Amino acid sequence: MTDEKNAKRVVFRRGFFALIYMLALMLYILAGVPLTPFHGDESTLIYTTRDYFDQFVARDVAEFTSTAPDVDPMDTTLRLLDGRVQKYLGGFAYHLTGGTADGLNQPWEWGADITYNQQQGNFPALDVLMTNRWAMAALLALCIPAAFGIGMQLGGWPAALIFPALLAFSPNVLLNGRRAMMEAPLMLFSLLTVLSALRWGVAVKSPSPFAGERLGARGFWLISLTLSAGLALSSKHSGALIIVPVFGALAVLALWRRDGRGLLGLCLAGIGALGVFYLFNPIWWASPITAAQTVLRLRSNLLAAQTQFFGGYHGFGEQLAGFWRQTFVGAPQFYEVESWAGLIADPITAYQASPWGGLTFGTLGGLILAIFAVLGVVALSRRRDSSAWVFGVYAVGVMCAALLLTPLEWARYYLIGLPGVYGLAAVGLSALMAKVRPNTPK
Repeated sequence: MTDEKNAKRVVFRRGFFALIYMLALMLYILAGVPLTPFHGDESTLIYTTRDYFDQFVARDVAEFTSTAPDVDPMDTTLRLLDGRVQKYLGGFAYHLTGGTADGLNQPWEWGADITYNQQQGNFPALDVLMTNRWAMAALLALCIPAAFGIGMQLGGWPAALIFPALLAFSPNVLLNGRRAMMEAPLMLFSLLTVLSALRWGVAVKSPSPFAGERLGARGFWLISLTLSAGLALSSKHSGALIIVPVFGALAVLALWRRDGRGLLGLCLAGIGALGVFYLFNPIWWASPITAAQTVLRLRSNLLAAQTQFFGGYHGFGEQLAGFWRQTFVGAPQFYEVESWAGLIADPITAYQASPWGGLTFGTLGGLILAIFAVLGVVALSRRRDSSAWVFGVYAVGVMCAALLLTPLEWARYYLIGLPGVYGLAAVGLSALMAKVRPNTPK
């Protein structure tokens, strides 16, 4: 009985410590929101939150169909290109504070200076900006328990403590996740997709996964996988680069186990995720195929224009160097357009002088991070469990996507690969700790 009580005390103490630890990291994320330097895309994305007011307050559903004759072409383009979670959540948060569509700004004009944009009403009012930022930062803060769960699944307590800390102190994760942009919801629902996939893999490892609690766990995590993947894709289209390797790894796992019902469940989960995306995107309702073709064309044109005007990579060597700097060195990128250097110089100085800007690894720190990530790959490759397989495929997949598909050195385009790198580093460091100190708590 005494041993049982001691075991319960240990569990309680660890759980209490984990709760305090995660809350501290979450508060760290939230504390830096007011000091975060402004980005012009925040104006445009806040402008698009009027979709929430039109759809859920005015209930003008016809406004959102691609065939509406009187819709501004720019509005249609934004609805096709941008994610929906930020729009709905940002609009809902502003509505809760008493805001209306009339209080929203106009989209940012990148061809004009900041003074002109302020005069034209393109700069959001402070209450609108902060309400939208707090909504996004809350989602970013929720990434901490999701990362903790993933780390616990991969490497026990050491990985569970290291992984969320790497995310919480990553300068570009903090900077972009605190802004009224799409990165926070994409990060959160991507992590939840990975966590659901890892837990689903564990739930089906027994020879009879459809009996008793196994069935309940399997069904729960499959539903969680469906919703998380659908919301990740609805947060930003680049969520597809996360979903594909995760579902691919799970499908191979089901085939290897000869789990026909599991494979069927995955197919239904994939269809369900697409259904969530479809539900969140009314502009796709009239003609999904046409909408998909239009999105691909608009996305290609946008990347081509960005590469032309802002300078893209010339060869794989430059691409690899950019990947190294943005993924491992990790200096914060406050703006992509050089003309903004003077416009937000004071906010940048104040932000960097505060303790809330995260930690830049630098060249030496980046090299150490890379070594731990390689150790993580080695550690996972030596294991024969489903979690190692699923996370390994996911991490390598998103890192390759960030490396090969990013045409120019913009930090937020590399954010999709950071959880994979940080997760591998957490596994590598925890494996090294287990070698040095064999009694490290699992």
